[in-house]
Amino acid sequence: MSLSARSLCRGAGLATRWGLIAAAASLVSALSSAAFAQQWYMPPAAVVPPTDWLVAIDVSGTATSNHTDFVYGATTFALGGTLQQSGLRLRLEGLGGTYGFEQAPNVTTTGKQYEGGALVGYQQVWNWGSLGTYAGVNVRENTVPSADPTNTALGTRVGFKAVVDAYLLPAPATMMSVYGSYSTAYDAYYARFRAGYALFGFGYLGPEVAVLGDDYYNQTRVGAHLSAMQLGALQVGVSGGYVWDRAYKDGYYGTLELRTGF
Repeated sequence: MSLSARSLCRGAGLATRWGLIAAAASLVSALSSAAFAQQWYMPPAAVVPPTDWLVAIDVSGTATSNHTDFVYGATTFALGGTLQQSGLRLRLEGLGGTYGFEQAPNVTTTGKQYEGGALVGYQQVWNWGSLGTYAGVNVRENTVPSADPTNTALGTRVGFKAVVDAYLLPAPATMMSVYGSYSTAYDAYYARFRAGYALFGFGYLGPEVAVLGDDYYNQTRVGAHLSAMQLGALQVGVSGGYVWDRAYKDGYYGTLELRTGF
């Protein structure tokens, strides 16, 4: 690729990143004035769907000023019964995106990461919350533009993956969610905690903290979320805040999350 083409690609990527961040920030601001979104990202969770869903579809996208752009998608099937009932689950998930890292002192570049997985598990559902545990296999591919002997998480690897996903309503008008995953493929991990308070029926507003990484890379996010907003058939969530990673240090992130089912 020519130098000018690379420059155009970088410019387009930067515009996309800031566009996503600005969109998330604008939505939070608009809702605030009216009434009051690898792993790399995580979809919104609900205690139970509003109808007798057999399948739930989650999509989320995250962009940061630290040159990290990822899209995640998952489809969860109820194996017998519905998602409103406790029972067995099958989850198919995929992830893809790019991330910036320091390949040498003062030399930064962009890596690409793709992942797919199939997990089975059991979800216990109560009126005040749900707890799901999953296990399965995932395939993770991580590539960089040139050889990097210091990066121990390159290439394609198949791993065992385990997930814990909890969503609770501990008191009236409050919520709490905890998500954690670990894969033996490059020791990849992701963990996120959220708490929130209901805002006039719009959704839950509160803080969130997330950590993620693998054998080579790590990132920490601290911010706020506005989640579980129901817009027609879609459940929508946005979040944003401060991010720190190994390569670019300080920065900002924004996430948009969508959930639906049938």
